[in-house]
Amino acid sequence: MPLQVFGYTIALIGLIYYGVGYEGVLTYYAYTTKFTKQIWEGESSEKKFETASTGRERRGGIVRKMVIVGVFMLCVVGLVAGFAARSGQAHFEEKVGKGWFDLGG
Repeated sequence: MPLQVFGYTIALIGLIYYGVGYEGVLTYYAYTTKFTKQIWEGESSEKKFETASTGRERRGGIVRKMVIVGVFMLCVVGLVAGFAARSGQAHFEEKVGKGWFDLGG
């Protein structure tokens, strides 16, 4: 499983590079970085005028950042729990196969 993920990642990177080239990758990286920064800071691309920041706007930025970090941590915990469950299942099946548990009665 981890080796497959690694192999598919390398293949996907090669396919993207072949499709758009080096300049396309740099352009995509620049736009993605700008978009991510706008989301993190809470700026809207449609904002025409700068307004004076109030305490309420700053609290909204903190809440937004906490939600982003929380979702990221939830994804990490889910991945770790999934790998742990899979490892535990394989370990249990190995013990059953060796006869450590008498399930037949």
